[in-house]
Amino acid sequence: MTQGFRTLATCAGASVLVACGLLVNTGDLSSDTTDSVDAGADTGSPGSDATTPPPPPSGDAGGDAAVGTPYCATLSPAPTFCDDFDVRVLGFDWPSPHATAGATRTLDNTDVISAPNVLRWEVPPVTPALEDSAGYQEKSFGGVARIRCGYHVQVTRTQTGTQASLGRVRLPLGTAQGGEVALDLVHPSTMDGARVAETIAENGKALVYVDHPLLRWPVLSAWSRIEWDVNLDGNFARLRISVDGVSAGDFPLSGTIKRDFAACAIGVAYVTPANGGWTARYDNVAIDITPL
Repeated sequence: MTQGFRTLATCAGASVLVACGLLVNTGDLSSDTTDSVDAGADTGSPGSDATTPPPPPSGDAGGDAAVGTPYCATLSPAPTFCDDFDVRVLGFDWPSPHATAGATRTLDNTDVISAPNVLRWEVPPVTPALEDSAGYQEKSFGGVARIRCGYHVQVTRTQTGTQASLGRVRLPLGTAQGGEVALDLVHPSTMDGARVAETIAENGKALVYVDHPLLRWPVLSAWSRIEWDVNLDGNFARLRISVDGVSAGDFPLSGTIKRDFAACAIGVAYVTPANGGWTARYDNVAIDITPL
């Protein structure tokens, strides 16, 4: 087992906070399993998106679908990286996941987007809730001028009064001290409201936190397609994000960004407060990189 990535803590409320929070150590990684798990939630039909093709007709949401052409095989041109969790073993070509104690990932063959499998991340409550809990996996690329990251997500369990990150883009900070910028798709346990939380951190401490409210957001119990599009223009960066093919936000990032690397993560990147458990399911991850 290896030491986990340090998850960025968040703050609700004001749009800009200074010295908002500290980075939280995620601790040792939990074990993976490939057992099928029934998430048991109703779904809706996913929408198409503007930057990658929609899933093939044989993989519509709702019930166990017949096995057809794997999603990744339908994309033309092929993206830089793609995983539909249907062909390769769990975790293939992903670095080790980041997880607090008790967090697990499994392959799930119920209520799939593209048959036969989806990826299921479960983050249980942590008591006492002294820090955020998390369970996610991240793919990183070097020398990036633009990163586009798309995936389907469905939330099947939340805890009232909590919020969770349902995906993250991570970028290097272009300051003398170094550091990084994390962009988290944060959704509260209620059905309404979501935002992109931009956290700028140096030396393991969050210095600036900026809220970017979204115009639309995933319906927690339904499958939704999320598309991140981060364009790094010199020392500046701009994020466009869509939900089911419709723009949800378009704004410049506050931090000065380098182009040394860019990373995209799926899973529950944090739950806060940590005494609330979340479960989320993912499918059809497609990441496209424009190199420098």
